[in-house]
Amino acid sequence: EKLTVRQLEQAGIFYNEYEKLLTETGCLDYASLIFDAVRLFDLPDVAADICNRYDHILVDEFQDINFNSGLLVRRLDGGRGIVWAVGDPKQAIYG
Repeated sequence: EKLTVRQLEQAGIFYNEYEKLLTETGCLDYASLIFDAVRLFDLPDVAADICNRYDHILVDEFQDINFNSGLLVRRLDGGRGIVWAVGDPKQAIYG
């Protein structure tokens, strides 16, 4: 069932208030944690330090990653091809 324009507007208002509350209280949600982790890789020294710590990366429940989670995995890998992923498409939450 498609959402109405009014429902989308209400969701947008709610989301803006939610983001404002997170900022005002200095809190992070899961999406913010992932996004901020990805942003750390914009700092070359930090990116090099993080990438040099790991010889292999294992991603479990790979079927459930979203765009930013996938970006984080790519940044962790740094083009080295060291990612091992385990997933089951029959269990995907994003269907």
